[in-house]
Amino acid sequence: MLGGGGGGGGATGLGLDLSAVIQAAVVGLVLFSAAVVAVRRAASRYFVVDAAGFAASYDDRHHHHHPAYNSMQPRGEQQQQQGAAQGAQAASGGGEPCAACGYFATKKCSGCKRVRYCSQGCQSKHWQSGHKFKCKQMKKSSPADKLSSGGEEDRNKSSGFGPISLVPARRKLNKVIFPYDEFLKLCNWRDLDYLPCGLLNCGNSCFANVVLQCLSCTRPLAAYLLGTDHSRECYKRHEDWCFLCELQCHIQRASESIHPFAPKNILSHLPNIGGNLGFGRQEDAHEFMRFAIDKMQSACLDEFGGEKAVDPSTQETTLIQHIFGGRLQSQVQCTTCGMVSNRYENMMDLTVEIHGDADSLEECLDQFTAVEWLDGDNKYKCDGCSDYVKAQKRLTVYQAPNILTITLKRFQSGRFGKLNKRVTFPMKLDLTPYMSSTDGSDQYDLYAVVVHLDMLNASFFGHYICYIKNYRGRWYKIDDCKVMAVDEEEENSSS
Repeated sequence: MLGGGGGGGGATGLGLDLSAVIQAAVVGLVLFSAAVVAVRRAASRYFVVDAAGFAASYDDRHHHHHPAYNSMQPRGEQQQQQGAAQGAQAASGGGEPCAACGYFATKKCSGCKRVRYCSQGCQSKHWQSGHKFKCKQMKKSSPADKLSSGGEEDRNKSSGFGPISLVPARRKLNKVIFPYDEFLKLCNWRDLDYLPCGLLNCGNSCFANVVLQCLSCTRPLAAYLLGTDHSRECYKRHEDWCFLCELQCHIQRASESIHPFAPKNILSHLPNIGGNLGFGRQEDAHEFMRFAIDKMQSACLDEFGGEKAVDPSTQETTLIQHIFGGRLQSQVQCTTCGMVSNRYENMMDLTVEIHGDADSLEECLDQFTAVEWLDGDNKYKCDGCSDYVKAQKRLTVYQAPNILTITLKRFQSGRFGKLNKRVTFPMKLDLTPYMSSTDGSDQYDLYAVVVHLDMLNASFFGHYICYIKNYRGRWYKIDDCKVMAVDEEEENSSS
């Protein structure tokens, strides 16, 4: 309050009433809270998250080889039926397109509950184009939707959260990320009919070029990237770089181009793909392949909170896991009490060594799955005997992947140089002898081979080329920008 000073020449002063100040602050806080509530209510009239919609989207001199095999029949009937059943359950939420742009919708109008949108921008555009006049009428014409929306609003209120989510942070996680029946459709995709396109060498980039060529001719992966708009739906599209988005652009360009081009957008992000990869340096093709697969798997999980937020069994339902993923079994049997211990490990490829007189891929796989004796200083601690005992250990393929990548390890610890002996590989590979148990259906067709041409017998530098079989069944030899048609015999002689 303002007060006058005593006497004619007194100074003017300013006084404050503490109770009045507190009262004003309380009133201001109440008004602010009311404004927030009003804004939330107004916004909730336009958007409500439709969690079910997410699940509906997809219910030479010397050679160093990395053969890739395509399964002649995708993983067993039992898993196919389980995947189909899970996919049907995951897809039960519908899958309507955005009313404004036609792309996959993740939200719906909370008024009529009948129109869906993919973003706030599309909702605003559709609202201004006339939906605001039709919304109430559509709501009145659908009593079932009205009952359903009322229940949804009640659930939101009881949970303590409003029904609004203008920008979805991540998709709601289902037990199946990519339904197996949708994957089977990609394996049978027939609209892949393009010739391989050469890639320019941007300074020791041959290691990346050969891997990109192999990925581009991997049918289910190419079918997914050419048949969908991953980059538009990707969680990282506005804030980060995504290898799967970039690979989609690469395959689209390769399928349309008749002239070689440089995959600069991928090469410039090598540190993002693998921390120790560097532009302009000679790198290992197998290492780059592993990094690329890991990045694609991470992209599938990031939209659900990342690897730590997704349980291991659900991680095995991604598209990348369906394509490349399998499982190894390590079995140890005690020779004293006979107790058997099994351990399982996820695999994205097989790395096999070349020992002794092995001169074929089958012999290398025989060595990979051979019985190993644990004895002497390497005895096994048996839980049944509670003692260190002699045991036998065997590593086998417990679950065969749909796309099998095998790397021949052509270097040995303690020795300089590369193992340059000739190792043959078949055009059709039967994985049955190397399985823990099988029904005999694990048959593979060869469709890609990566070859390392060394210099001075060194394994750490040289040049990479590849042989790939396109979707018409024709073999091509690709040396960076050079693409030459070859016959099957010439490809097989590259071993």
